Amino acid sequence: MTFIEKVTASPVTIILAFLVVLFAIKEIYEIVMWWKSRADGYHKYKSDKEDFEQKVCDIACTSEQHTETLKKISDCLDRIDSRLEKAEEERRRDLIANGRATLYHLYEKLKDSDTISPSAYETVKEISNRYLAAGGNSIMKDKVIPELLAKKMED
Repeated sequence: MTFIEKVTASPVTIILAFLVVLFAIKEIYEIVMWWKSRADGYHKYKSDKEDFEQKVCDIACTSEQHTETLKKISDCLDRIDSRLEKAEEERRRDLIANGRATLYHLYEKLKDSDTISPSAYETVKEISNRYLAAGGNSIMKDKVIPELLAKKMED
């Protein structure tokens, strides 16, 4: 008798052979699925690596854009600072010129008088303080201001 005739002669052996074939198919299926999961893991790793590299590249590009934007902002702030310094210098010069003109006008008005009103005294005092603090000097500092402040206040 051949092997197949012996196996097919008994129903128990047929059932056992069928179960062995099913078990073999199940094991082959599990091996294939295991290899597939390994391949999927490899591809997922490669995909994750590519995604990570892309994110790093995007961050680097964004960082360069932010750096350029910050440089533009810094340049703009430098220009604003320069303009503010120029404006402050012009304001200081205007303050000195206006103070000098006002003090001279008051001097011309009050030079022949021996007294000065309290409001004129306060005005001379405030303008002279601001004039001198802004850097004004010359004849106003040495002659006009002391002469105006030396006058007696009228009652």
